[in-house]
Amino acid sequence: MDSIFSKIIITIFLLILIYVFYQRNRFRFEFNYKFFLVFLPYLFFGLILEKYFILLFEKLLTNNLGLSILTSQLIGFFGNWLLVFFLFYLGLILSDSFNRISYRKTGLFGFLICLFFFSFSIFLNNYDLFNANTVFYLLILTGISFVVIFGLRVLVFKILNYDLFSNKLNFFVSFGQILDGFSTVAIIFLGFSSVHFFFELNKNLLNIIIWLLIKIIFSVIICFVFDMYKNQNINKKNFVGYSKSIIGWIGFLNVFKNLFLLLI
Repeated sequence: MDSIFSKIIITIFLLILIYVFYQRNRFRFEFNYKFFLVFLPYLFFGLILEKYFILLFEKLLTNNLGLSILTSQLIGFFGNWLLVFFLFYLGLILSDSFNRISYRKTGLFGFLICLFFFSFSIFLNNYDLFNANTVFYLLILTGISFVVIFGLRVLVFKILNYDLFSNKLNFFVSFGQILDGFSTVAIIFLGFSSVHFFFELNKNLLNIIIWLLIKIIFSVIICFVFDMYKNQNINKKNFVGYSKSIIGWIGFLNVFKNLFLLLI
């Protein structure tokens, strides 16, 4: 599914799914850092299951119904992410929190599902979870990201008189974007292909430095602009929280993809 057409279709589908989810839940939930963390394992589960779902639908629909490989893959992709949102609602029902969310119970349900399929994926693909190099890279990248984000907080406050951690969601959004940047650089140095189109043309040192600066500056701008907008439009608090959450989730999902590459 690397063609421009398929990427456009996938983008449109995800935008519609994101919009529908927001419209159905904007008065039901508060999109804060707790919701961000609760929904994260469901997204991780979707990422783990995605390639298996695509392969399954490719075999079923291409061989039995004669559909093209691309069409079968797209249907598998759509089905996978619809399943993710279905499981989230199932988690709400099982935790008896459909109208008033129980973060602990709903999050635990998602975590257990994610843990099960993550373990299954490790077993199926023979990933070395306790690979010393992987553990080393994860610790180093996480440590560097923490140093950068707390240093960034001090710098931003001096320049803009703005506390980057004025709310906890900002921390996770910034941390996800920055960790995504450093983990992407790590896998490039290890010889893997990046999930980001930015490196498809050139992978020289200048591009890497520009990439890291873009990720760092982007995380600050997103938090700053959305917080200023929220201060002027207090009734848009939930919209701001949801928008920032999407950006944070994208960062962590890219980190998760990079983690799988390091486990190979």
